[in-house]
Amino acid sequence: MNKILISLKRWLFERTMLVLSMIAAVAILGVVWHVDTLSTYLVEKMAVQDANRYVHALSEFRALYTSEVVDRVQGANIRVAHDYQAYPGAIPLPVTLSVMLGERLPKHHQIERVRLYSDYPFPWRKDGGPKDEFERDALQHLRQRPNEPFFRFEEQQGHRVIRYAIADVMHDSCVDCHNQSLEIAKNDWKIGDVRGVLEVTQSLDEVTGEMHQQLAGTFALLVGLLGVGLGGVAFVTGHLRKSSLDLERHVRQRTQQLQDREENIRLMVEGALDAVIAMDSRGCISEWNPRAEKMFGWSKQEVLGTLLSTTIIPLAQRKAHEQGLHRYLTTGEGAVLNQRIEVNAVHRSGHEFPIELAIQAIHGKGTVHFSAFVRDITDRIAIERELQVHQKTLQDLVEERTHALRVAKDAAEQANRAKSEFLTNMTHELRTPMHAILSFNAMAQEKLETASQEKIKHYLMRIGESGKRLLGLLNDLLDLSKFEAGKMPLNLREADLKGIVQDVLNECEVLVNQKALSVQFHGPEQEAFLICDHEKIGRVVLNLLSNAIKFTPSGKGITITIQLAPIPSGRRRTDRGTKPGVFLTVRDEGMGIPEEELEAVFDKFVQSSKTKTGAGGTGLGLAICQEIIHAHGGRIWAENYSGGGASFTFLLPSQPPEWTKMVKEGCDEQSSTHVAAR
Repeated sequence: MNKILISLKRWLFERTMLVLSMIAAVAILGVVWHVDTLSTYLVEKMAVQDANRYVHALSEFRALYTSEVVDRVQGANIRVAHDYQAYPGAIPLPVTLSVMLGERLPKHHQIERVRLYSDYPFPWRKDGGPKDEFERDALQHLRQRPNEPFFRFEEQQGHRVIRYAIADVMHDSCVDCHNQSLEIAKNDWKIGDVRGVLEVTQSLDEVTGEMHQQLAGTFALLVGLLGVGLGGVAFVTGHLRKSSLDLERHVRQRTQQLQDREENIRLMVEGALDAVIAMDSRGCISEWNPRAEKMFGWSKQEVLGTLLSTTIIPLAQRKAHEQGLHRYLTTGEGAVLNQRIEVNAVHRSGHEFPIELAIQAIHGKGTVHFSAFVRDITDRIAIERELQVHQKTLQDLVEERTHALRVAKDAAEQANRAKSEFLTNMTHELRTPMHAILSFNAMAQEKLETASQEKIKHYLMRIGESGKRLLGLLNDLLDLSKFEAGKMPLNLREADLKGIVQDVLNECEVLVNQKALSVQFHGPEQEAFLICDHEKIGRVVLNLLSNAIKFTPSGKGITITIQLAPIPSGRRRTDRGTKPGVFLTVRDEGMGIPEEELEAVFDKFVQSSKTKTGAGGTGLGLAICQEIIHAHGGRIWAENYSGGGASFTFLLPSQPPEWTKMVKEGCDEQSSTHVAAR
């Protein structure tokens, strides 16, 4: 059926002009036939109207003549007769005058004939009765329906005419005359009786001829318009045919291009690195490229027509998928369309893996399809996680480095300030014993001859004390420089920290008693043995106890505590291993240390802002203590107590690290190695 329709359309297209010409000819013939029919109808209608006017005009003329002329002259002794010409001063009867008028009218109008006849004619009228079938039918019709005209169209001698007849009704002025006439066979007339028929025969040739001329002109005009129209149509059709051929050629080209494009798209889909999946509005798979086969383990033949939700969507997400599809088909709203999202998918083997998904809705021909581009991002997520770990590590390293640089900067600034303070303190500390030495030396020389032996001895003793003080200050500077250079040897041996503390307490007993201080010493029941440099650890304890005595008000107390406990095996905060160690804490009841200075007090040339005036010192003692503790692989720090006072604590491993042993066994070169190791 489709082939027949296509062939018919092609035939019509190729013979457009012929078909249009035939249609136009039929249309013109139809128009001409309609116009001819209409003109015939109009001619007949006009003929009926004209005939009606004529016969009624004649009838009115006869009535007017009877009432206005005949009735008036009868009282004036004027004779009214059909043969009025035979009598002087006579006038014709109304019927005679009507007949005469009927004979004259055809000479001046389109009237063929006017007849007045009756089936009761006057004897002197030889043609007064009906002569043919029409006249007899007219008499019969008008006697039954006198108010309705009777007419008929006929052909007479090759001419088309209309014969129109109306009833000649008896009026009141004519009844007496007709009933009294002995010449008429009927003498019982009444008003309203049909006494005869007035007929007009009118030719239609002239009107029909004019109508045919107009019709011929109309036909010629239509033919001309048809010719012009067909010419225009031929031109337009030719142009349209050319345009159609061009369009058809363009459509073929575009069709070929679309086919090529579709083929290219198919090749691109099949060769895409991403999985390309298409789904219809029911949720069934309609496209599945080779990458999807490799990614999910299903072949194209296995999945086409199956539900996507039962193929690659995890069980926990299937209900949400089906609800989202129903919501989009119902409302046109989709939360996951036209964007990239990361979800999990299911492999044929059953394991889930992460994918990146982009879904688009495609509308066409009253249906909707969905295309999805899927990418396996398992490797990418693993790389991203690894990058996050590296980034976090790098961020930590940067933060540590930044913190170290900030600390170094602060330390440099603090060192610069400490250097200035140190120079001030050193100037004071060096001048004081030097002035004492010079003063007592001058006094001894001046009074050498006069002073007693005891006085000279006192001067020399004071000179010696000042010299020792000056020597101790210089020794501190030299020791600190040696520690910094890594050239301070350690005499390592086993020692009891409790014994070291007891020796220091004995040495400071005089100072403690002078300020009436109470010193409490708490230690473990067993000995606190460790491998260390006895003299240098004793120096640390002595320095801490001396500071506590110096900054503790008279009558207050000092507490020394030793505790055995495991300590971290490494020097990093993240180290989780432990090893045997010992803690020592010296707590005073002095003024304490500002929180922001708890670490700075161990820096060289630095003193607490609360003690740097009036208490004396160069700020080297705690720095030397820190170097000694670090050289043994330990750590020292300061803390404040809420009740007042401060504490200094150091921890030491029971066994020093390997690099500490190298310092004991080696020379200066090995000591340099120790510094590098730290």
